Amino acid sequence: MIDKNSDFRNNTPHFIIIDDDAFNNFLCTALLHHLNPAITVSTFKDSDEAYKHLEQFSNSTSLSNVVILLDINLPRFEAWEFIEKFKKMSDAIHELTTLYIFTSAIDGHDKRKVASNPLIKGFIQKPMDKEVLEQIVASKTLHNAL
Repeated sequence: MIDKNSDFRNNTPHFIIIDDDAFNNFLCTALLHHLNPAITVSTFKDSDEAYKHLEQFSNSTSLSNVVILLDINLPRFEAWEFIEKFKKMSDAIHELTTLYIFTSAIDGHDKRKVASNPLIKGFIQKPMDKEVLEQIVASKTLHNAL
């Protein structure tokens, strides 16, 4: 499901899943909606489209409580390119967005890059685990309630 019209204004987390694996996108969306049917999910098969989607909200006050799950291995616009572009967005965007690297390929070099990048919250191993999503949703909901 791609919700390109979401305005991100409510307190419910909005997830942006960037992965070229359609089954994984379906699984994550289903798990998120099982946890909370009000969660909005936008899925993208390449990070360039996702970046353009996020960029639409970069100069507005409507962006809040966004979680990005970014696969490292994408066909066109690699995750690290997305992160370099994301770095150039405003600090306000960085504060309102939580970015996770989400991949099945565990590479030591990538793990070091994730650990050394303050914009990346963490590294999540595929396949997505329901408990991991529960923790992310709970932390975003609690953060927004404060």
